Amino acid sequence: MRFHIQGTDAQTGQQVNTFVEAPTHEAAAEMATEQGIIIQSISSNPISPVQPSFAPSYSSSANGNVFTEALTNTWSAWKILVKNPIDGIGIASEALGERGALQAGLVSGIFYALSQVFLLNRLLPILVGFIGSFIGLGSSLSGVPGVESSLSDSLGFGFYVKVIILAGIPVATLTLALFLARKIAKTPDNINTDIFGAGISFLPITLIYTVIAILTPGSWEFIFILFLWASCLLVLMSYHCFTVLSKLPSRLAVYAVPLTVLANSVFTKIVGDILF
Repeated sequence: MRFHIQGTDAQTGQQVNTFVEAPTHEAAAEMATEQGIIIQSISSNPISPVQPSFAPSYSSSANGNVFTEALTNTWSAWKILVKNPIDGIGIASEALGERGALQAGLVSGIFYALSQVFLLNRLLPILVGFIGSFIGLGSSLSGVPGVESSLSDSLGFGFYVKVIILAGIPVATLTLALFLARKIAKTPDNINTDIFGAGISFLPITLIYTVIAILTPGSWEFIFILFLWASCLLVLMSYHCFTVLSKLPSRLAVYAVPLTVLANSVFTKIVGDILF
């Protein structure tokens, strides 16, 4: 089937008006995405464009499961970003639409917070061993029956809730920064896109936290390299969100990223002191 695609080239920003041969709307959309086209419309008839099938319409949640819809949109965004972590942000945002972008951002932020809980829970045995070594019992303390579980139980459910709240501070800070950047750049306000950019930017950290939790204990040198790579990617993705999603000039975006990191440190300390 022949599909008419209209959009913007992600690299040059030029308008694209082309045709592709594909069996379905979804396949045509994926082909255009792989070619670096930010899709504006796609149709089998140029006169009546339709939305790509993988980007749910606003009415889809009325007849379907919102939770399933959110996970589907998040998975669609993740697949795009795995192939193209930087330019894929704008591509995924355009492809999903405002509703889908909001859902993907929220779910990605939730997964980021949960990954920290997962990592912390996996590090507890190492923490017990470290305490044992510090007080002169060596690593044998971590092998004492009930010690690890007692430590975990003493932290309690409330402790992990506090960790999740604290983990949400970086995502909330970046969301606020993107919103303020839109005000400075005088671009149309779109809080859905701000949330999407903030949540999706922490995807590399989420994946690395999960990998570290699975590998622990393992090669700390390898883990450090993974974390350093994910941190650099977070910075690059945040910068791209400022310039592409918020339309902030690059001369201002280079300052916006470190200022956001600084603000996050301040907010995290204030909330951490209150919670703990």
